[in-house]
Amino acid sequence: MAIKVKQGITVDPTVKQQAAAAAGAGGSTAAVTSAKAQANAPINNDYGFVVNGKVPTTLTLSQLKSALADTTNNAPAIVKMTADVAKVPGALANLSVISQDGSITPIEQNYLTNYALNVVNNTPKGKPASIADAVTQKITPSAVSPYAINSTINLKSIDRPDIAAVKSTVNDLYEQLLGKKADDATVAKWAQVYDNYAATRPTSRTTGGVTYGLQSVPTATGGASNRLIRSGQQETSTANQLTAENFIKNQIVDSGDYKAFQASGAAFNLLGQIASKDAGVA
Repeated sequence: MAIKVKQGITVDPTVKQQAAAAAGAGGSTAAVTSAKAQANAPINNDYGFVVNGKVPTTLTLSQLKSALADTTNNAPAIVKMTADVAKVPGALANLSVISQDGSITPIEQNYLTNYALNVVNNTPKGKPASIADAVTQKITPSAVSPYAINSTINLKSIDRPDIAAVKSTVNDLYEQLLGKKADDATVAKWAQVYDNYAATRPTSRTTGGVTYGLQSVPTATGGASNRLIRSGQQETSTANQLTAENFIKNQIVDSGDYKAFQASGAAFNLLGQIASKDAGVA
């Protein structure tokens, strides 16, 4: 007798067992409403099932169960739903392999129907259940941690200044603002002030996060296994726009030396000299 190889989605047993509690669904589900209410409960037709020759916006749980058995008209929809539900750790409970060509067995149909029933039972009354939304919620990082996680990006770039260049900047600023060169002690003071500032202020900073989610990955045997794959990244970079010259200038302008210089009237004379020099008069 010929053996037919069944290609399917392999559910990683480790992920399946350890994440079953997080998934919140299994091979059997405790009913929270009457059997009749469950059978008639509305479900969004997320996968495009055909019912009585049409593709309705919603269908009942009973209609979904019948559609899962109708592989002639609903193989594409069955494939979509099977692939989606298989992403959820523990959703298929003890089922280690499920067909992914649309020709699922009655046992596999029951597992998918029971998952849909679980979604119905956890949907507020009067609101159509959505299997696709339930799957998305179950494979978000917060729902299946640590099998899907968020990591944080927090990078800082700190550049210590060239002290010789800083000292030169101090001298240039003193000549511009006070009309004289700074003595060695003054140069050393402002250079140290800026060095202290630069040591605690990154020249740039990048923050954000990386999301890792469960995805179905093909295996060598022709099936697929749940794996943690980077699914998104968001980051923002900001730069410190305050240069050494601007920082030191602000410090000098706010210092007692500069205020005394302004009060003496020398600042006005210096501005006049600079203006004359720029005009080619001096």
